[in-house]
Amino acid sequence: MGQTNDKPNKRDGRSGKPSTVERFSDVRFVQYELNEVESKQCKSWSLDAAETWDAMLPLLDEGYAFTVKYEGQNNCYACFVALRGVENHPNSGLILTGRGSTPSKAVKQALFKHNAIDASWVQFGERRATVLDD
Repeated sequence: MGQTNDKPNKRDGRSGKPSTVERFSDVRFVQYELNEVESKQCKSWSLDAAETWDAMLPLLDEGYAFTVKYEGQNNCYACFVALRGVENHPNSGLILTGRGSTPSKAVKQALFKHNAIDASWVQFGERRATVLDD
């Protein structure tokens, strides 16, 4: 007689579907720095909490994800904006960053850069070469 297993088929908690999780080596950072005029415009751009959410919501609806964390090395907050789960978009695989002395300023800078660049970040995407220790 054969052995039966009445439990659902599980593979270490995975669905068995191909992973859509991006590896760090698969992404590129957007290399866009604000010039002097843009920097002044960004600093003078006054956003309260509601206006920040209003600016973020259309991007969230398109599939963008915002991650905000403190960077001890740079002594600032960083906001990382990346498209998740949308493979046929020009910004797929790109990460736009904003930095600031507060989390809201980091998000504001990322939103400002997104608006300054316009819809496609591709021309500012840079794949960093891995440095190998020979």
